[in-house]
Order: sequence, then C-alpha cells, then structure tokens
Amino acid sequence: MNKAAQFLLISYAWAFTAAALIRFLGVEYGSFTSLLIIALLYMPSPAYATLMLEQFNFKKIAADYGISFQQINWKKLLLYLIGVVVLIPVLLLVLTYILGNLLSIEGVGTVVNSNEEIRAFLALEMGAEVAEKANLPNMHPLFLLPISMAAAIGAGFTINGLLGFGEELGWRGLLFKEWEYLGWFRLNVYTGIVWGLWHAPLILLGHNYPENPYLGILMMVFLSIAMSFIMADMRVKSKSVIGPAVLHGAFNGLVKTLVILTIYTNALIGGITGVVGIVAMGLTYLVLRKLVPMEKPMIDGKIV
Repeated sequence: MNKAAQFLLISYAWAFTAAALIRFLGVEYGSFTSLLIIALLYMPSPAYATLMLEQFNFKKIAADYGISFQQINWKKLLLYLIGVVVLIPVLLLVLTYILGNLLSIEGVGTVVNSNEEIRAFLALEMGAEVAEKANLPNMHPLFLLPISMAAAIGAGFTINGLLGFGEELGWRGLLFKEWEYLGWFRLNVYTGIVWGLWHAPLILLGHNYPENPYLGILMMVFLSIAMSFIMADMRVKSKSVIGPAVLHGAFNGLVKTLVILTIYTNALIGGITGVVGIVAMGLTYLVLRKLVPMEKPMIDGKIV
C-alpha cells in the first residue's frame, strides 16, 4: 500500500471514529461537546495521519511542506488570500441577486435588502420569539460584508487558521506531494473527491445539508473539488502549506455571514454550499489564476 493510500485510510478511520463517537454517545450535533470532538479529533485527522506516516519527523515535515517563515512567499499569500476573501462573497451575492432577486429561480434564494427581511426569515425558520430577540446591527446588512472580510482574514491568521492547518497539512501537504505526478487537473479532482467524501459522516449528522444529507454528500464532493483548485493554487504560489491553512481558516470565517446575506436558499442550489457557490468559486479560481501567476510551471505533469 503506497503512502497516499495509507494516509487516506488513517484519515478516514480517525475522522469516522470521531463521528461515530458523536452519534453513539447521543451528542447533539452543533452542541459544544460535538464541536469539541470535531475540532480535536475530526478536523485534524489529516494532520494526525501525516504525522504518523512521517514518524513525527518535524524537520522533514517542515522542509517538505514549506513550514518555514523564510520560505513562504508572503506577498502572494496575502494577495491570494485577499482575492479569495473578496471575490467569492461578491460573486456569490451578484449571482444570487441576478438569479434569485431578479429572475426568481427557485432554490437560489435572495440577497437580503434590510434587517426586516432577516427578521422575517428568522421568524419563518426559527420562530417569532427568536426573530424578536435577534440582536441585529443598526445598519444595512450588506455593510456586514467588509467587516466580515477583515475579520475572516484575522481569523485565518489565528484560531481558524490553526484549525485549517489540521486539514491542510494532509490535503495540500502529504497528499499533494504524493499525487502531484497526476498533473494539475487530476490532482485537484481526485483530492476534491476524497476530501468531499471525508466530510460524509458530518453531512449525515446534519452539517451543511440537514434536509438533504445523501445528496448533500454528492454536493460536498463537487464543492470540495472547486475549493481544491483554489487551495492548491494557494499552496504553490505561497510556497507553503501555511498558505492554504490560512485561506481555509479565513473562508470558514466568512461562511456564517454569507448564510445571513443569502436567505431562502435551497442548500443544494443556492448559497455558498450550493451550485451558485461552486460557480462563484470556479470564477474566483479563474480570475486569481491570471492575476497571481504561478512562478514555476508544471513539467512532465509534475509541479516543480
């Protein structure tokens, strides 16, 4: 069994065991206990697998995956990070406004226009009492976006980035290195597939697609493929696995705001988790692929 297969076996076993622990202990998904298990056992499983396979040789891990402040291309890391944090939300909102607000395509949802719309949505989804108690800022909801973008970047360099590193050390670290011979397209499609399926137990517990868990697993695969191209591009251009870890953390920090700003969505179609979100990610990748060029091209199907 090659190293990539061993990595996937360990990562999946560790993650699925953590999900089973939540299920069989009767822990409610979304509770503090479930979040703690996910943060400490599930999310870092790719990092745990990498450490085990590299026999905890931290010098080798740091050298192989660019975990060195001197090696990182900070300029491209920051440019790419800002590009993703700005482009994905803006494109998502523009697409949602055109397809949902203007064309009224079912499932896409709408971009909020006021706090009253948010309260009406909360009342419908969670009840009038929750809507009345909602502490909404005294400003137009879209003003939350630039604030959230700045906060997401900060989160990417702190706690969220640390949590993101638990995944990225495996996906854009060990697996990236083991599969780079496949060529850019297959590398990211295959990584996206295994990354998406790795989320399956969480989807079944209610993550992202609580009303469509089985189709949600399939959608998570497509979502992960789209994100894999972005994360891998950041990996190469920043010259370090730190780049995608920070980006992963920042992206996760944006999600809640995007859920608030795009309402009445079908999670499979609209919002950041649906088809509209995947299109926004694809467009973001194509733009940043040109704006932040790769220094070293692929030779004979291998990134050098």
